[in-house]
Amino acid sequence: MRDLTLRNGLWWDGRGFRPETVHCVGGLLTRRKPSVPTETLDLAGGFVVPPLGDAHCHHFDSARTIAELTKRYLTEGIFYAQNTGNSAANRRDPSVALRLNRPDSVDVTWADASLTSTLGHPFFVYEALANGLFNQGESGVAEKIRDLRKAEGDAYIFADNAAMLAKVWPQYEKRRPDFLKVMLSNGERHKERFAKQVPGGYGLDPVLLPEVVARAHKIGLRVWLHVDTAYDFHVGVEAGIDGFAHLPGYGMGKDDAAPYLLDERDVREAARRRIIVNPTVAIAKGYAPDAASLERVRAVQRRNLALLKRHGVPVTIGMDSYATTAWPEAEYLLGLGVFSLPEVLRTWWTATPQAIFPGRKIGQLNDAYEASFLVLEKNPLLELANLKTIALRVKQGNLLLLPN
Repeated sequence: MRDLTLRNGLWWDGRGFRPETVHCVGGLLTRRKPSVPTETLDLAGGFVVPPLGDAHCHHFDSARTIAELTKRYLTEGIFYAQNTGNSAANRRDPSVALRLNRPDSVDVTWADASLTSTLGHPFFVYEALANGLFNQGESGVAEKIRDLRKAEGDAYIFADNAAMLAKVWPQYEKRRPDFLKVMLSNGERHKERFAKQVPGGYGLDPVLLPEVVARAHKIGLRVWLHVDTAYDFHVGVEAGIDGFAHLPGYGMGKDDAAPYLLDERDVREAARRRIIVNPTVAIAKGYAPDAASLERVRAVQRRNLALLKRHGVPVTIGMDSYATTAWPEAEYLLGLGVFSLPEVLRTWWTATPQAIFPGRKIGQLNDAYEASFLVLEKNPLLELANLKTIALRVKQGNLLLLPN
């Protein structure tokens, strides 16, 4: 950690950029002249902004990929990430854990094992991975893993009724993840889909969600909810969850749009309760079978996002893809035309980090906030791509040097 005096920078103030001299002392920002000696850095007219966040990823729980992913996130100026479903054992492996949540790396929060019904999502994904079946589109994978439970308790936990929930809940009390991830998927058809027992084709019984939320909040866990339909969204709002991991409609394909259109009353209530929505709109490109279907999905997304914006529902940015960081999500969200460029930027560098770490002073460049920021060569208010012109990265007063 270095005590610094930063001159000739244009600092983001929440609305625009203004020239200021700012100091980093003890890892915090201050405009007051320090009483301790500082090292002076000339920012050469660079644009100073908060670091970015990724509110929905499944990264950083593998020793095999941790180095490459950490470098990629820091290169792109993404200092904060929320893993919304992971192997609890892998992320606690010292070869992983010791490389994260430190001043020279990415800060990550973890959901660990997601809560779902027997064989419900994400059973298919994680049980296949646990058994080395990496091509999940291959015929017969579901049959091979149906009776296997290698990842149970580690990447997913089953609860089909209140009795099962009471039995498995001590696992969450003992492990205390950073937050709880719960799965709802087409909850209005839960009984029908659960009866068929097609691996991954449904989530938790919606009837259980209020009790789950009450149990989680009692031990200080926020609840993030996977949803696929407007009904799922309604159930989540009524249960008092803390955040939605998706916006309904991304996977509708050629389906009728009606089940994915949010009820304005639910949106209004979500705003009143300050429930966060991480839309993951960009993954629609991987679900739509053709261009016409994608445009139908985009119309639903625009309509739902406009409702969220109108009522002031907090929105974050995260991609939910093993292949990328949050960049494609930010680009796609901007391209939908609901949010302006300044709104997307504020969402990415303020709302998203603060949603991931609500107890920390990050996401703004105010006095007494963590001395974490990016210095850009070009003004990001002119073009989103200017966020990639990073000349300097500072995290908690540390100048980050990227590994080769």
